[in-house]
Amino acid sequence: MYRLAIEMSTAAGSLALARDGKLHGERNWQQQERPHQILFGMLPDFLRVAGLDAADIGHYVIGVGPGSFSGIRVALAAANGLALPSKVRVNGLSSAATLAWAALRAKSEPAEIAIIGDARRNRCWVAHYRRSSDGLETLAEPALHPLEALDAVLPKRIRVLSPDWGRLQTVLDALALDVDLVRDVCTPTATAMVELAEQYARRQLPLHPPQPIYLHPPV
Repeated sequence: MYRLAIEMSTAAGSLALARDGKLHGERNWQQQERPHQILFGMLPDFLRVAGLDAADIGHYVIGVGPGSFSGIRVALAAANGLALPSKVRVNGLSSAATLAWAALRAKSEPAEIAIIGDARRNRCWVAHYRRSSDGLETLAEPALHPLEALDAVLPKRIRVLSPDWGRLQTVLDALALDVDLVRDVCTPTATAMVELAEQYARRQLPLHPPQPIYLHPPV
């Protein structure tokens, strides 16, 4: 079975295609350089280069954030449109979990990691993951926290990554947290996502519904 992953929750967009758990193709781009809607033209070309069409895809997995609302919605719209004729499954997967797996699958990384994102309104979201013998273990799903509470939320000296480092750097530096901050923008990739989706399927873990992860209540 071919599984197609689309990740557009951050400034770095990506596609990945896997067959029976083995990577079959990937594409990456910077979304600031082009509108989100370019995906609708990019996807058919990506499949053509792989020698496939939409009817060959058996499962779509979309990065559902937390992250860019417009990027996530465009990715979901594209996948739902391609999946509709054959009624193929479309699922979501936490972009935070994908970013964690991209880091933790490298054995040189620590066994635990935290992901921090900018949630605006003087808040951030934090998620906590661990590498286990089975793969990725979620210790805490993405949840909102006041910025001033981070010192109590984050375990001491844990490795911390952020897809929003550019926006959070000044705040995190001012807090002087006792953590190992990766001082760069870190983004999830569709390649890591398609690997993680295969891992979830093997372990019979549920994926997210095909809708963005909303952290703030509606206003």
